[in-house]
Amino acid sequence: MEQIPLAGSLDDPKFTYSYFINEVETRVGPQRQKLGLVQSFPWFGVLENRRDAATAQAKAAEQRFKQSRLGLQFRIKKLYYEYVYLKTAYDLAKENIQLIGRFEQVAACVIER
Repeated sequence: MEQIPLAGSLDDPKFTYSYFINEVETRVGPQRQKLGLVQSFPWFGVLENRRDAATAQAKAAEQRFKQSRLGLQFRIKKLYYEYVYLKTAYDLAKENIQLIGRFEQVAACVIER
């Protein structure tokens, strides 16, 4: 989202400096150094198109983030439910072992009588 304003703004101006070792003779006289400042202006609608493209990229990145977040939530829920299922199965198996132990005791008492 931070790139949208940058995409819709003008490019930075460029400052140039040149120093000539040997003087260059021009129609207005000799030159020893030269300074320049350049600012480019894009054609009509280019800045708006850049801004629109940056907005679309930001929205796409947001959707990828939401997709990743939802995928992570799904995996966490799936693992949690698997944990609950295994815990329940473990508790039932433990209870069944205790019941079998009691049945053995009852069966032993019946056989002795």
